[in-house]
Amino acid sequence: MDALEYIIEVTVCSGLFLALYRWLISGKTGYRICRMYILTAMTASAVIPALDIPVYSPDTESPALVAALEVHMHNRAAGLPPDEQLSEAEETGTGTSWQDGTIPAVIKILYTSVSALMLLLMVYNTLRLLRLQRRCRVTRRQEYLLAEGPDIKSPFSFLDTIFIGTGSGYTEAELDMVIAHEASHIRHRHSCEKLVMAALRSALWTNPFFWMAEKDLAEVHEWEADMDVLSTGAGLTEYRTAILRQIFGHCPDMSCGLGNRITSKRFIMMTNTPHGHHAWLRPAAALPIFTAALLIFGCGARSQARLKAELLVSPAKDTAALAVPVHAEDSCIVIKVTENNGTTDISVDGQHCTLDELQGIIESKTSSEEDRTVQIVVSGNVTAGFITDIKEILRITTANRIRYSNLENMTEQTTEAHPTDVHPD
Repeated sequence: MDALEYIIEVTVCSGLFLALYRWLISGKTGYRICRMYILTAMTASAVIPALDIPVYSPDTESPALVAALEVHMHNRAAGLPPDEQLSEAEETGTGTSWQDGTIPAVIKILYTSVSALMLLLMVYNTLRLLRLQRRCRVTRRQEYLLAEGPDIKSPFSFLDTIFIGTGSGYTEAELDMVIAHEASHIRHRHSCEKLVMAALRSALWTNPFFWMAEKDLAEVHEWEADMDVLSTGAGLTEYRTAILRQIFGHCPDMSCGLGNRITSKRFIMMTNTPHGHHAWLRPAAALPIFTAALLIFGCGARSQARLKAELLVSPAKDTAALAVPVHAEDSCIVIKVTENNGTTDISVDGQHCTLDELQGIIESKTSSEEDRTVQIVVSGNVTAGFITDIKEILRITTANRIRYSNLENMTEQTTEAHPTDVHPD
């Protein structure tokens, strides 16, 4: 897939999923559901466009392509050069696709460099926190480690450690609330979720919806930790006062902090109960949207017309790969595929075999030769899907090139030809 096309599709998916979250889920369901939705949705938006699930459709050849195919087959049988109409008909009947290299190489290098730099920065910040922990006085508690040191300006937590500055001036009640807040982050593994979201955002840093989703995830983390503190019996006013004291504190980027995400909405959520009646049904309403995105962006339709054009001619886009001369002295292994009364048989140089045995036979015949060509001969109405299975097996063997014969009778579509396929004139 073209890189620009992938980025656009990821942006559309992530924007759709995030809009659904803010409209249907945020503040209306449990915090665990909100967290899981954000992480799942952003991961799915990055994965779905990278998929290419084949969706088979009926044969819909255009009249121009059918005529061009007939001319080409006639010319090939007569030993004449293939008609140039075929390439034109193929483009007219099946459309053109974007090619690799649409984005200039310099932009690709720039994009990759920024992504790598952001990932390295994330690793660097993580290592800084681990080094800070080693400089602190660490006390092991039941659920976490308590690290106290003079370099810590504001309380925060990372992984299984709570960081608190020595001589912070907290009262005993305030210190209990601070520790309860950070212990909630540790108990729910919020730091791990922040790391996952930061990695996704770094890999797809041009996508604004990943930055917004990261912000929403941090917000949910604070809501959940706030509710856990209040559920221990802490006073609402006293807790809000403790939070406001942290406004000018500093927390490292990779950490979860009491003073992070100071917004009026956070104070409002302290008195909000998100578990409404049938709240658990809200995430289920997102399933049709996920399914639609999978069908639109994760599935690739194949057409019979395009298949035949790709197998019978060498498209200009693949000239460098396909225009490899086949010399008479090249070793040629013949794979004959025959359909008879609904049964498909395979033979390799006259030796009958199954699909499972094909790879081993090809490997044994090509292991001692520098140049091997495999010729696939089709007889009868063999499905293109069966030919696809054979081609996928050949991709992982030591065969160098593939030639085709008598492919006119295939009845279904297949994937694109092997990058080093050789088509006879």
